[in-house]
Amino acid sequence: MKRFSLALVSLLVFLFPFSASAQGILPSTTKTDSACQDLFVSNSPASLRDQIKSNSISLNDVLACALRTGRVKLWMAPFFILSAIEFLSGLAGLLSVGYIVVGGYHYVIGGISEEKDKGTKTIKNALIGFILSMLAYTIVNIIQLTVSS
Repeated sequence: MKRFSLALVSLLVFLFPFSASAQGILPSTTKTDSACQDLFVSNSPASLRDQIKSNSISLNDVLACALRTGRVKLWMAPFFILSAIEFLSGLAGLLSVGYIVVGGYHYVIGGISEEKDKGTKTIKNALIGFILSMLAYTIVNIIQLTVSS
């Protein structure tokens, strides 16, 4: 039964296209390579921060251009860390939904094999995990709002 639940969760995770889940890992931009080079050549780090605060340039554009050109600075580290935490909390939410499905399967099959307690325990733990992942996502977004403003 453990192998089946592990296979079911793995199938749920890998059914989603990698491009859709990978879009949240790193910031993306529509700027060309030359526009990204010009962004860092013509602006100092202090003016880039001021432009981000005044919303004249997007934070994602600056971070994506920094990655593309290799001009990653220390002041960008909190933004990269926050985007990674946001992605991982979304992944945790996806896994908890998968375990809710597995727990539902165990609960339904439990009437036949007398394992209803295992199903209810799995659902309860998955719901706790889902609530924690949503709470983490909310906290990260609040921190992002306070750091970027």
